[in-house]
Amino acid sequence: MVGPVTVFTVEDCPYCKQVTTTLEECRLPYTDISLSKFPQKRKDLLQLTGKVSVPQLFIHSQWIGGVDASLAYLRDFSNRIVRHSSFTEDSMESPLETLERAVGRKSNGSAAVNPRFMVPIMEEHEGDETDSTWCEEDECQCNDTPVGGPLSACGSSGSSCSTFGSSTDTTRIMTPDGSLLTVLETTELLKKVVLDYSQRRWNFTTYKNCCTAEEVINSFAQHYDISRREAECFGRLLHRNHIMHHVCNDHQFKDTSAHFWRLQCFHNPDILNSYRTWPVQASPHPEEALHRILNIFGKILATIITEEGTFNYRIAFMCSDYPLFEDAVCELQRVDLSLLEGPAMMAFALNVFNLMLKYSFMKVGIPTSESSRSKMFEQVKFQVGGFTFSLQEWVDGVLRGNSKSPVTKTHAFGKKDPRLAVTGKFPRDCRIHFGIHCWSRSRRSSPVKTFTAAGIEEELAFVTQAFCEDDDNVAFNICESKMRLAQVFRRYKSDFIGKSGSSVPQVVVHFLFGPRRARLERYLMNHQTMKMSSGAEDWTLGVSDFVVFDAACLVPNVKKFQKCVRSTAHPTCSRQPVASTRSDKDPSSGKDASSVEGGSSMCSSQASGVGRWLPSRSRRLGAGAGSRSPPVVPSRQDCIPKMAVRIRGSSALLEGDTDIDGSEGTLLLDDISNVSGISFSSPASPSA
Repeated sequence: MVGPVTVFTVEDCPYCKQVTTTLEECRLPYTDISLSKFPQKRKDLLQLTGKVSVPQLFIHSQWIGGVDASLAYLRDFSNRIVRHSSFTEDSMESPLETLERAVGRKSNGSAAVNPRFMVPIMEEHEGDETDSTWCEEDECQCNDTPVGGPLSACGSSGSSCSTFGSSTDTTRIMTPDGSLLTVLETTELLKKVVLDYSQRRWNFTTYKNCCTAEEVINSFAQHYDISRREAECFGRLLHRNHIMHHVCNDHQFKDTSAHFWRLQCFHNPDILNSYRTWPVQASPHPEEALHRILNIFGKILATIITEEGTFNYRIAFMCSDYPLFEDAVCELQRVDLSLLEGPAMMAFALNVFNLMLKYSFMKVGIPTSESSRSKMFEQVKFQVGGFTFSLQEWVDGVLRGNSKSPVTKTHAFGKKDPRLAVTGKFPRDCRIHFGIHCWSRSRRSSPVKTFTAAGIEEELAFVTQAFCEDDDNVAFNICESKMRLAQVFRRYKSDFIGKSGSSVPQVVVHFLFGPRRARLERYLMNHQTMKMSSGAEDWTLGVSDFVVFDAACLVPNVKKFQKCVRSTAHPTCSRQPVASTRSDKDPSSGKDASSVEGGSSMCSSQASGVGRWLPSRSRRLGAGAGSRSPPVVPSRQDCIPKMAVRIRGSSALLEGDTDIDGSEGTLLLDDISNVSGISFSSPASPSA
């Protein structure tokens, strides 16, 4: 029997979680109709409310509203119970009876039930062999697979993602103690127990999350109780299987303290799915691989949803499923994209982008400004089908058919770019922007979380209506002739208006439904356009805690190339006329500035333009343009902060001793391979 309280939801929706949690706090039994499990119920929801966004709450077939209206109603109901003391622990009246008394209706099991509020029977999907197979695999994975590898959060050990469904990876690593471990188990063991990695410095470069080959061998020998020779052989085995790499990818593994090594999971921090390297011989089907990945990712999202119905992305890496997901998502590296065409490719592209966007929120953080969002889209990358794409390249190159980027004003892929093979597999459709979850500013969730090849047209229509029906995304005032739209309409204006010459309001009106569309159509019959404005983007809506995105976390090696210097070769240099390395002539005397009488050279290669003092030009030329007197000598305080010596090529040579202490001047080094006579004594520069 259908209960008096019904709520339409989707999986992994923080706002749906808020409503269902409030219902449980009020101790009201309810019927949950999940549009993720039963997508055919979207049409019923549209007929009942004229909307397709969720959550939507009904009590005795009466529509209460979305998240805001539902929460307000339930909290008011809870306050009335407390205020009138009509329900206590010893009361014989249940919360449901209190609700029925409040609304003036009673449940009648014999009464006719609106079929739109009935939950479909699961047998309807048993005829689909693929769906039942996936369900069995998901249940098997949930019960049997010890997520997190050999050292998961609960400390258990066992098999890895290779037992999940029909994964294409069969790689096994023979450890020195005779165990056969998967790549996931081996990586987690090395990362959490065996190796002690940190930052290392060499010359002017800092290498993150690495250790020397000698330290690796020492750790292997100590952990497995083997000789150094055997430990070195095990290190070579890890290198051959792409589990461990030299920081510059130019050395073989050997017992030395001069080479730095790091695990593959730390090697390319700007590539999201680079936890491991998927075998070349494995070519999984794109849809099957993505289905397995989304199942694991859904478990992580369900874990990080708080009781208040918000996401806590900061704790995502602590979930027991997180290492398993990081390993499984690398399967996208080798999928065969040639198997996808038309609607299948469009659905796959939308699902991959939404997956990688949320994955980036967990791994590198959430940007909080327009500039940081642009950096994130341009610098955060992922690998699919043997190619590497940034988030911006995937949107412009794949989803938009290699259109010009609104940021760079150029095509995402050039004429000779091999990634052109994955473009143009489906016609351009501006509605794909409504399927990208980050563009919406609404406190309602899209009715479609995962797109399918068979229902992509219907799903795009639903997400378009859900996006445009919300005032946070599309709002207009007829009296003031103003319209406020989400940023996506401004950023991708060319996608919406195309070559038709229509204005944005004339395009938006086709995405509206019901009375709002009728009002806007009547206005546009007499007026061609409206005053446009855009609301600010905020990707932290529905998020309780997160790490702020910092582009510095995407760089594995940090190069510091500028050092401060003080010259001790000429301690009285500030009292001498300024020498110039250029052959600029003094307009007042007609002589080269470098040949001014009494001048002295700082560098032996001054005549060739290697070194140069850089005070201001007015001081270098003298008191005035018409004066033939010698140049005015600047004071030490004015001269030294502007002093710089630039060394280029292998012939540059500084005379005397040069001491670096960070107090005076700057030495810009472009090539110091053959520069002599420089001593680095600053304690603040140990890398030198």
